[in-house]
Amino acid sequence: MAATGGGRYPHSFSLVMRLHLLLGVHLLFIPPGAPGRNAHVESFNDLWQERVLQHPCPDLRALRRTNQAFLRYYHFGKPHRALRVDGDGTRYPGPWLARHRAHLRTVPPSFSLAAYRNTHGRLRLPLARGRVSFVRSVDPQGAIDINGKRYVLGRRLVGRYITATIFTHRRMLVVKVGARRYKRFPFPQHRHERNAASASGKGAWLVPAAVHVGLDAMTIAGGDEGPVPSYRGSLVDA
Repeated sequence: MAATGGGRYPHSFSLVMRLHLLLGVHLLFIPPGAPGRNAHVESFNDLWQERVLQHPCPDLRALRRTNQAFLRYYHFGKPHRALRVDGDGTRYPGPWLARHRAHLRTVPPSFSLAAYRNTHGRLRLPLARGRVSFVRSVDPQGAIDINGKRYVLGRRLVGRYITATIFTHRRMLVVKVGARRYKRFPFPQHRHERNAASASGKGAWLVPAAVHVGLDAMTIAGGDEGPVPSYRGSLVDA
């Protein structure tokens, strides 16, 4: 919920979403209550909590040292299940990254969040051009929930999984069933989004720099459930 904004403002974007869009990352949110779709990330989190958070650290400096030791182990001491010696030359992420780093897109060295803090020190990230996708199961009423807002797709899709993608620059939410576009809905900007775009002086959209997010594609579980208003969209031509 923290990643998506929690549903209080259905057409707004959380700081987590804004940061990923600004860095050119296409976020993909798995369905609520479906951790199996996120197994590789959950596995890493469990191991990190066991080796870092649950390790006795008297202060922040000790925690940082413990975290660095864990990262060295994860990159150079633990074989990665996605790597093979015959195809990748190694089973360890550290050597693989060192060999391919020149060809990977990473966060620009000049990037700093300090540039996006206002005079009070509050972080104010602009909304960049990009995509945010949600995998959702169609409920018995033929609808899906995206960040606290219901979108009606029709009862013939009940029980099926769809992908709903927000295109920030088009102010549009497009629903796909498999590879086929099925419906689209307007996704208007919240008032403060429009104000931020106007204040930027560079037009409505910032074009982000693409960034490589690592060996594992990061997916985040999000969304909340409960009675929310519904909205009917227009069909997209196949």
